[in-house]
Amino acid sequence: MVRDFRIVSESGSEVLTLAQAKQFIKMDSATAAENSLITQQLEAVRKTCEKYIGQIIVNATCEIYAHDIMDWDYKNDGSLVIDLPFPPHTAVTEVVRINQANESTTLTANSDYYVLGSKEQRVSIQNRRITVASGFNIDGFKITYAAGMGGDVPEPLIEGMLKLLAEIYDKRTNTIMGSVARIPDDVRNLWNHYRRR
Repeated sequence: MVRDFRIVSESGSEVLTLAQAKQFIKMDSATAAENSLITQQLEAVRKTCEKYIGQIIVNATCEIYAHDIMDWDYKNDGSLVIDLPFPPHTAVTEVVRINQANESTTLTANSDYYVLGSKEQRVSIQNRRITVASGFNIDGFKITYAAGMGGDVPEPLIEGMLKLLAEIYDKRTNTIMGSVARIPDDVRNLWNHYRRR
């Protein structure tokens, strides 16, 4: 099975504020351009942390599209279990079956599918084994769900983000188009405990 993931939208505010960042990097005053640069770097640092730990920090609406489903992806009872990436998950809001003709059918919760787990959720789609001679399922499934830590971000993640922000602000050459090229070892050490394997 192939799973394509994307963040549809982010509804939470950045974990770090401009004031926190400026205090951490010991900046008393700043121009509007410097404030803008730091604000962009705050988002890049947070996204780098999310990617590194495999979790969503700011509340977001996410989609996963599962397709090219093989016979061996199904359970013996014909159900299909799809693990949702990037926890913590807060709610599955929609499961849609998309057939070969690109027609969509919205599935019904607690009948056509069940949500398993709490912060790391999986979706069990009931009795949907439909395959052709090639062994591929001719249907795909789009799952929309909410994820994010909200206001419950562990302190070591925040400290690591501040340290990384100071590093990229100081050396400004360590970023590539809004992302961080290299994560320093002291930041990795802070984040490793939260990293999903």
